[in-house]
Amino acid sequence: MQRIVHFFVLMMLFTSTNTFAANKAIMMNTLEYRCENVEQPSSKPYLAYYSPHMLQYAVDIDFVVKQTGVCTSLLIALMEQQSGLIRRHSPLRKPWVKPFGDLSKKFGFVAQLVDVAKKLRELKNRSYSGYMPADEAMAYLFNVKLPVGTPKRLLQDGKRFDFQMLYRDMFMHEYKPTQYLHSSDFGLGQDLLLRSWQFRQDMVGSIFAAAR
Repeated sequence: MQRIVHFFVLMMLFTSTNTFAANKAIMMNTLEYRCENVEQPSSKPYLAYYSPHMLQYAVDIDFVVKQTGVCTSLLIALMEQQSGLIRRHSPLRKPWVKPFGDLSKKFGFVAQLVDVAKKLRELKNRSYSGYMPADEAMAYLFNVKLPVGTPKRLLQDGKRFDFQMLYRDMFMHEYKPTQYLHSSDFGLGQDLLLRSWQFRQDMVGSIFAAAR
């Protein structure tokens, strides 16, 4: 009898060890989706494991990521936050029609995907100044300041916290808003122009500060 008990105990330990190893392997794979990585991985492996019902859209997501330089995991997590489409927690009747919810006025998966990705790219360029308009719905995705006097209801602290928690739960690492977009040929000239503009502003500011 004791041998049978020992056998089952060993089997349980073996199973749990294998499960832990498998989960660890999955965790290591999700590290590839860090937003600061220059080369963004395909969305297909992630969707195949966690959201097989979304696999048909992997090609579209990957194409938009390549064209705009937006982080793969950011788009996936933002989609989940806005519509629950990734984990099938959506209260919407047809969530694939508006996967990004009210962040885009477009209709259809691809139309909203392209629209939101382009907005994120534009906001990244604008974020070099360190400020965002008070009415910008996605300001919480950036480490920027909203204008002085912005009402508390527009500060988006709750959205920022909720998104960071959701992102960590989905990808098992921290979301870094200051580095989430990698360099790409798309809009590179505008990026360099804005960086040089910011550099000049910083230099002028430091000169005036020293003269006071």
